[in-house]
Formats: sequence, structure tokens, C-alpha cells
Amino acid sequence: GICEDAMSAISDIKEDIQIVYSTHSPHLINLNKLYRLLAVQRAIEDDMRSETVIFSPKSLNDASTDTLSPIYTLMGTKMSDHQFVKKKNNIIVEDTPTYYFLSTIFDLASYHKELYFLPSTDVNNVPMLVNLLMGWRLDFIVLLDDDAEGNRVYQELRSNIYLNNDEIANKKLVRLDNLRSVEDLFSTIDFKNFVLHQRVGITEKNSEYIELNEISRAKLASDFILHVQDNNVKFEDFDEETRENIKQMIRKLDSFLV
Repeated sequence: GICEDAMSAISDIKEDIQIVYSTHSPHLINLNKLYRLLAVQRAIEDDMRSETVIFSPKSLNDASTDTLSPIYTLMGTKMSDHQFVKKKNNIIVEDTPTYYFLSTIFDLASYHKELYFLPSTDVNNVPMLVNLLMGWRLDFIVLLDDDAEGNRVYQELRSNIYLNNDEIANKKLVRLDNLRSVEDLFSTIDFKNFVLHQRVGITEKNSEYIELNEISRAKLASDFILHVQDNNVKFEDFDEETRENIKQMIRKLDSFLV
């Protein structure tokens, strides 16, 4: 179609020049690269004279449902024909940075089972994705951070979706034990070398450092992917602490997958 041809043309010339385009068509959005997306809307939706508000990838969840409708439309389309999700081993994660980190990490670890990480726009929207996948009768598990928000959503799903039936909930809901975010999988040294790319003193958890310094997690995830690709990073390049953290997480998730 025309949209697919346009995307192909953009892909062909993007290496030579920077391209910025606006669209409300779901077919001109790449779900695998939401970290490059900006959302634009009026400050007051029904007032055409109100100022324009721009949302970065980090704050997409603050945009209106109408503004984000192309993303939701594309997700629904791809779910219906199983392009966006697999028939089994779908893992709902809290946000796009988590999606990019884990997708890259599992590739580096040469994980042997077929799986697909499905990102929510925000931890608060995880229940919506759960209901969506249940409506499509697709198999999934939910991976949540071990922090206040993650634990709140965990209890909400356990209570509202699984009706406090722990036998079922324990097969569907997984927490990153003692990890406030996926960045805590990295040792402090590896976090600085592979993710942050700065020589700084970090005495707290990586996730706490990110929060205290108001660093964009979307940018960190993007930089991590590019660093891995550009430097041909191998799993063995991580130190023992990072490798063991990743192996422990993979072992835990593996027990939920088929």
C-alpha cells in the first residue's frame, strides 16, 4: 500500500538525512521504535486556539487517548492477525524502555525459546493490556518491577482479574525480585559502561540514580541498543554480577514459558 511504500522510502534515505514527519495513520508508525515518537496535541483538546503540547517518549502516557489512538489501532490490528504477538509466551512489561532493554538482553543471552515482550505505555496501563489480550484469547504473563507502583498493579491484577485466586495469579504474574527497574540488572560498573556511558560515582541503585538525576529511561534504552550494535557487544562482556542477575531473571521467567 501507499503507507508501506512511504515507510520503505523513509527507511532508504534516513541514513543520509534526518527525517521528521507527522501522521495520524497507524500504518506510518513503527511499534518497534516508539522511543523515537513524539505525541503532539492541543493543551485544551476542543480549543483550536490553545497552545500545542509535545510529549516525549518518556511521557507518552500523559497524552490523550485520541492522540495515542494510532498506536492502539496498530496494536489491535497486529494482535488480530498475530503479527504483534505470538500465540504463546507473550510477556507484558511496564513500558517501552523495559521492552528495549529486555529484548536486547535476551538476544545477547541467546535465549532459546520464542517469546515476545509487549510494552505498555506505563505501569498504570498494564491492566488495560491484560484485558486486551484476554479479549483476544492470547496467552501471556505479566512482568512487573518490584517497586511501589509495580506491587500496586500486581495486587490490582491479582484482585480484579484473578479474583484473589493465587493458583491462577501465580502462573500469570511475575515480579522482578528486589529490582526497582530493569536497569538494576546491571552491576554499577556495567551500568556506567554499557548504559550511562559516564564516569560518575554511584552509591545507590541504578534505578535510584536515574530517578534522582531525572534521566530519560527511553534515551538510556536507545543508547544501550546502539552501543550493543555498534560495538558488537557479547553477553560475556558483562561482568559476573550482571551475568548472574540476568541468568537468575531468565531462569525465573523460563519457568513460566512453554
